[in-house]
Amino acid sequence: MSVASFFSREGGLFLLGFNRLLRWIAGIDQLELPNKHGVEQLFMCGREKARAGELHASADLFSQAVALEPTFAEAIEWRGEVLDMLGQTDQSAADYEASRKARATAKHAAADRNFVLRQQRRFTAHIASYTAVIFSVQARVYPLIARGNAYLADGKADAALIDYQHALKLNPGLHQVIVLKGEALLMLERYEEALRAFEAAAVLLKDDQTMGGRAIAHFALGQLEAADADWRQQFELLPQHAAAARACVALRLADYEKALPELERAITKMPEDAYWPLYRMVALRRLNLPVPRPDMALSGAWPVPLIALQAGEKSVEDLLLMVKDRERRAEVMYQAAILAMSSEVARAKTLFAETIEQASPTTIEYAAARHELARLGA
Repeated sequence: MSVASFFSREGGLFLLGFNRLLRWIAGIDQLELPNKHGVEQLFMCGREKARAGELHASADLFSQAVALEPTFAEAIEWRGEVLDMLGQTDQSAADYEASRKARATAKHAAADRNFVLRQQRRFTAHIASYTAVIFSVQARVYPLIARGNAYLADGKADAALIDYQHALKLNPGLHQVIVLKGEALLMLERYEEALRAFEAAAVLLKDDQTMGGRAIAHFALGQLEAADADWRQQFELLPQHAAAARACVALRLADYEKALPELERAITKMPEDAYWPLYRMVALRRLNLPVPRPDMALSGAWPVPLIALQAGEKSVEDLLLMVKDRERRAEVMYQAAILAMSSEVARAKTLFAETIEQASPTTIEYAAARHELARLGA
């Protein structure tokens, strides 16, 4: 039975005790002390207040959530809707625009990674909904998988892993769930367990997502040849129209000749995604081909500053002042290393090493930097 048919056939059970359960999950019975709640509880409480018609209280709760997490797009959007109902149209319009920008600049997994990891929204409300179904309908696989996916997309790998394990107890042969279990273990940096999960999945089916996940597990464990073999197989398994995913795999291998035509197609298909012209500049530079100035404004949200770095309009120091987390610092180090390769190989080695130190093994930059260092004999 599909997930859709499950909800259409047994959807009435979804409402059983839903409001009571949702109040328990959100902590709504303690709304008099909202500051003691985390950002997600504030968001859920804000939704309930809005649905009860308590718009001012709802807007305040959403504002508290946004104050704690300024990029929480769903909270910004809901506040915009509430303010619109309150007649505060100017602020509402500003919130809608801020929500759009927050989604556009949110970090998400590369195009070759599992579909669950590529989601660009928060799943707080979905988790509550799936929990209601799980409480109401025992021993059902699909709600467990759905909630596990929501947890994984939200970065809550430990909770996702529990749901996937329970689902696999009910049906041990679910290939995609075994793959997702591997992804949760990768996120938890439990690489040996992740590798075992992907190998179990590969016994059932060697599809592109299984090969991509297993490659990362191999790579994180220092098994470079095995990882490269999996990535090459993933590249061949990906359909020709999946240019973005194929480009990402080629970039992980630091195979810029293979990456370049895929990047050209990705730019044509997704001109709004600034990562494709950025990586195209990298490929051109590493292939010793002319690197034209990009036909775009070089001011804007990440990763546009990296394009400005490649174009010579910003310095590494400029970008390091802008970044606050390890992953973006790793991106800066990698781009700086690519620039240094033409004239300062020793500096490039240092920068590639810093990239590896800062980046997660799941990122393109980590894999590409390790391949570059291997070629340099470092």
